[in-house]
Amino acid sequence: MLEIKNLTKIYKTKKGKDVLALDNVSIKLPETGMVFLLGKSGSGKSTLLNVTGGLDNPTTGEIIIKGKSSKDFTQSDFDSYRNTYIGFIFQEYNILNEFTVYDNIALAIELQNKKVDHDSIISLLKEVDLEGYEKRKPNTLSGGQKQRIAIARALIKHPEIIMADEPTGALDSVTGKQVLDTLKKLSKDRLVIVVSHDRDFAETYADRIIELKDGKVISDCTKITEVKNDRGENISISEEMIWVKDGNNLSDIDFFKIKEFLKNCNKAVISKNENDITTFKRVKNIISGFETETFRNTDENKLEIKEYDQNKNIFIKSKLPTKHAFRIGVSSLFIKPLRLLFTVFLCSVAFLLFGLLSTLTFYDEENSFKETLRNSDIEYIFLGKEFPVKESYGFDDEHSVFESKQGTAFYEDEFNKLKEKYGKDTFYGLNYQASFGIDKKENEYYATYFNSMTYMEENNKLYKTIVGSYPQNKGEILLSSYIVDCLSYYEILDANNNPAKIKDRKDIIGKEYIFKDRKYKVTGYFNSGSIDTKFDKLKTSNKEEYLSTEYYSYLNDSIHLIAFVSKEEIEDLTYVSDMYESYIYFAGETLVVIKNKDKTNFNEAYQIGYTKNNDNNIVLNKNEVLVSPFVFVELVLEKYSENQEIYIKASNIKNRGEYIEEDFIEYTNTEIIKYSKELFSLINEDIEFDLKLYSYENLSTFGDIYSFKIKGIYDKNISDFIAMNKNDYNKLLNVYKENASSYYINEYDYDAKVTEYQKIFVPFNKTEKEINEIWNIYSNNSLNEDGAKYTVFGNYIDTLDFLDELVNEFYKIFLYAGIFLCVFALLMLSNIISISISNKTKEIGILRAVGARSMDIFKIFFSESLVIMIMCLILSTIMCIRTCHSLNMSLAAELRISVFVFGTLSFTVILALSLLTTFIATYIPVRKAAKKKPAEIIRSL
Repeated sequence: MLEIKNLTKIYKTKKGKDVLALDNVSIKLPETGMVFLLGKSGSGKSTLLNVTGGLDNPTTGEIIIKGKSSKDFTQSDFDSYRNTYIGFIFQEYNILNEFTVYDNIALAIELQNKKVDHDSIISLLKEVDLEGYEKRKPNTLSGGQKQRIAIARALIKHPEIIMADEPTGALDSVTGKQVLDTLKKLSKDRLVIVVSHDRDFAETYADRIIELKDGKVISDCTKITEVKNDRGENISISEEMIWVKDGNNLSDIDFFKIKEFLKNCNKAVISKNENDITTFKRVKNIISGFETETFRNTDENKLEIKEYDQNKNIFIKSKLPTKHAFRIGVSSLFIKPLRLLFTVFLCSVAFLLFGLLSTLTFYDEENSFKETLRNSDIEYIFLGKEFPVKESYGFDDEHSVFESKQGTAFYEDEFNKLKEKYGKDTFYGLNYQASFGIDKKENEYYATYFNSMTYMEENNKLYKTIVGSYPQNKGEILLSSYIVDCLSYYEILDANNNPAKIKDRKDIIGKEYIFKDRKYKVTGYFNSGSIDTKFDKLKTSNKEEYLSTEYYSYLNDSIHLIAFVSKEEIEDLTYVSDMYESYIYFAGETLVVIKNKDKTNFNEAYQIGYTKNNDNNIVLNKNEVLVSPFVFVELVLEKYSENQEIYIKASNIKNRGEYIEEDFIEYTNTEIIKYSKELFSLINEDIEFDLKLYSYENLSTFGDIYSFKIKGIYDKNISDFIAMNKNDYNKLLNVYKENASSYYINEYDYDAKVTEYQKIFVPFNKTEKEINEIWNIYSNNSLNEDGAKYTVFGNYIDTLDFLDELVNEFYKIFLYAGIFLCVFALLMLSNIISISISNKTKEIGILRAVGARSMDIFKIFFSESLVIMIMCLILSTIMCIRTCHSLNMSLAAELRISVFVFGTLSFTVILALSLLTTFIATYIPVRKAAKKKPAEIIRSL
């Protein structure tokens, strides 16, 4: 059955010295019988047993079990080999104190993944004289009883080999004899290998004695039976003794033989005491008077060795039941309770942070956007239009391009389509910020301006809220109820510098005011709605900085700051767009915008870009330009400053005197356009000017001086802008790119026929259809055919932008803090598992010896860490739910939405993280313990 071939085992000591424990040992062992391994301490007998039983691996050599060689065995194969064929019995019993007698015995059969036969265990307990002890714990039993439990555990799986390492070493002689008697009985139908230092026991019980010294076999003897030839019916005589079968029937010949035997003896003992006879027989290995047992050198060639097919030799892989793994795992869980509680708390906080992080990871922007709209008091949605702008920043030859957005106006047909879609209550707004002078200190709650001028049709729902009448003529205006309150609060003087004395809103009707250098008569006011009460504290406090910022955004994106005028007034107004104040724009193919706000000498410019042809479709040839009214006035006044005739005529157009060039900016838009056209018609010659490019960064100029002729005025805008031929523009742009460290490129195809509708207000009734449409506008990043896109503006957008920023900030905090705490918690948990492994070394060794694999050891400690994980999971989930609720309550007053929504996904993240942390924290220390050989673990006990 079992063959040992050329086994060598070398141990390395801590000092690095090699110790030869087995030296090329080869032994063939029979199918059955009792084999004793004898030798002094350090002879190698226990090492031979461990290697043969798969508790340790040989350095070289192999064991062959039923034809299967161990040369290619993994540690798992050795474990399965033990589990299948070997029943171990140890000197220190090595039974599990947490288990009952019954469970200790059942464990061996359960590791074979077989069903426990209750009757078999009860029968086996009766066989080892432990009947009725099945529910007892091992710590209530004697040493002999514990050893019999170990024997029963070895027998329950019907092993073909029993290996016993000093099984009587911890027992008294009587109990030891009982154990060996049991093993002897078992050896009749299986192989029993016993390591012992007691030669008397070996000679009494052994069928074969193998003696080792310094790792080598020095003797190998097998017990044989000798039959005496000199024997009669009643006596048997050998050289050392006489066996008398029946003294009453001795013949004269028998007496003669006895007399002759005694003559040749110096000493002889004759006894009729049965005990003396039994002892003598045992010492002399006498079976009967005619047969004597004696030991002779083993001839392995005469051993009956069966032939085995190794392909049929299948090992049983162990499978530790989960209930046992759990019981062993949690048995030492509270050895260090304070450390455990601290670790559980730390892990819970780490999981909490990742739980909160998950709520942000799974934060649904669409849901938050729609929820914000549902919870808002918005009556109108403010739509705008933007186009992308590329900005290049760099130094020398290297540039980085960034994209930003810039607002633009709607086309006429775009407004009509939106009106058709959203209904008759849709209206547009012109950016027309008109401040009104105040004498008292500004208040954060009451505005000092309105920012939009527009026209309202009679079928608009706001028309029904008008108190007074709608403006019918130029110079008339309809204010919002909020602006009326502001005028009243600041006690604004009327157009004649007289106190307006507004005690009631209706008192505003008929009053005249100066708004942006234009006199307007107030015909009435419309109801712009109430203002959120959360801003009321601004009436008495100017120290609420965040609230003030939010309020500013709230007002500017509402209808509170809108004024309505007649259609004639709207047509007379020309919108001054802020979009021309900061960037260079491509608005088409032949126009160029040149910015020169900070320089009075327009011959030097530092920003360039181009647009399309003007309204009159003027074709610009080389070195020809169109200019804005503002630029035209600048250039004319500069060019003709020494031409008294032209200069005086230019000055007298508006009768502003010789310093008109310094303060003409105070003109209204309409006046400047009109003034520039009169100047253009006054001069009957081409106006030429020189242009030199200018670096904004270091105030230096570069490139050549370029000469241009003014061919007309682009009267749709009064900002700093010059239109030129595309080839001229590209030439300037290339020079600019080669020399300037930064520049702006706008590829938006701006049509000169566009309206000046900068805002479009669409009614909002909070229907799901409207909410979905507004979300689609907000979330859509695709550009229209003209290169721009619609967008949504409003206080709630600022709220969502703030929310995005908040989410990003919280995300970083939770992520970094969570990672730090998670790593720290992982180390703490790993430390707890390491301590637990140290305290369970005995259990690990016992299980491995019985046949458990490394996987079973992992199962034990994963069960323990799983309990810790469940504690952490429950605590962190409760903490996360409560924290999310608290954070949402804190944010609800400001955002009116729930950001931290703890749901199934968040719980899944915490669960996944806890499982991952548990796995890593458990795997590292357990892997180290599981890699140890069973013999190494047992030696450390």
